[in-house]
Amino acid sequence: VIAGQGCCIVQFRCKDKHVRKVIMQLEKIGIGVTWGIVDVLALQMTKPRFPSRQVALSGEVVEEEKKRRAFTIKDRQTIDEMYEIVDSGVHLTFEYLAFCVVGGIIAAVGLLTDSSVTVVASMLVSPLMGPILGISFGYLIDDKRMMWKCIRNEIIGLLITFATGFLCGAFALLSSKSQKVTTQMSSRGSAIALIAGAVVAAPSGVGVALSVANTNINSLVGVAISAALLPPVVNSGS
Repeated sequence: VIAGQGCCIVQFRCKDKHVRKVIMQLEKIGIGVTWGIVDVLALQMTKPRFPSRQVALSGEVVEEEKKRRAFTIKDRQTIDEMYEIVDSGVHLTFEYLAFCVVGGIIAAVGLLTDSSVTVVASMLVSPLMGPILGISFGYLIDDKRMMWKCIRNEIIGLLITFATGFLCGAFALLSSKSQKVTTQMSSRGSAIALIAGAVVAAPSGVGVALSVANTNINSLVGVAISAALLPPVVNSGS
């Protein structure tokens, strides 16, 4: 506790899974709601480490074996933490625009050369999932400003990737008169592919929500590959 004139700072540590419970208890007494500020900082390392539970056995202190417990929904992040994660990927920045162009070029090359590996690489570069997540999150928390901002940014990103695909397709057509429609291009224009995409969309949305709520980046990458919008939009342009 650091006390000053008219204010004081209280610092303490807790494990990630207990952050939500701590914030809820602080809100009950008004901290962060009617008075005071609550800051949650990521702890890279702490020494000594958090003490494990110990029991006394025959006069000796023996570390108790930790029992693995099942995941509970109470271990998820708070709304404020998720807001910061979502908000960091919805802004119309130079990086967002650049990734749209770069991802569009990579996708166009993969589609024109019939390279599935290159198309998958473009999915990892694509930033289009950020605004989509922002639209859903803004709707759930009734933040219309975030929702409309994400809709605008998503439309801009789609237009940029469409134009990139169009320019790459036009360049390929001018440089090679014998350019044919590849398997990667034709497979994304069939009715069966659209139906399969609709089926994938629902579980992908659940996967994104769970990944953000638990900061599971590995799962988020997998969802980005399975539900990427960039290759179909570039395919439409090319």
